[in-house]
Amino acid sequence: MGVFLRKNVIETAGAAMRANLTRLAPRVLPLAELAKCAADAHYVPNFKTGFDSFLLHTGGRGVLDALQKSLSLSDADLSSPRATLARFGNTSAASIWYILAHHEHARGVRVGQRFLALSFGGGFKACAAALRATRPVSERHACWDPYHDVPGVA
Repeated sequence: MGVFLRKNVIETAGAAMRANLTRLAPRVLPLAELAKCAADAHYVPNFKTGFDSFLLHTGGRGVLDALQKSLSLSDADLSSPRATLARFGNTSAASIWYILAHHEHARGVRVGQRFLALSFGGGFKACAAALRATRPVSERHACWDPYHDVPGVA
């Protein structure tokens, strides 16, 4: 009874996410990147050619490390997911919206900016979504204010 996670949860998550990204890739990646995939069955697509920013599930440091490695992302690409993990911990699939709020707060969002959102859920589910900004956003979110947690400080 209840939830039981084995040590292979990251491996299982990776397999589920590979299946999602395999279906998503032809719809979001440029033709030149898809041609590289067609020419070499072992080629891992560069999702940075189709997306400007990444909203990655904050299931833990191991999850973020595995996603960073498998998608060949830089530390800068993971600054918002890692900040969200440090500030709020694992908030399950809802972490995507906390990560987007951090991105809006720290860097803003421009019209047409493309985001790849990857999340995992119970059961075991994996979700990949492509998002495109339809308006600019430069909101400051109080939850990301460095003094937010200090009583009496504005």
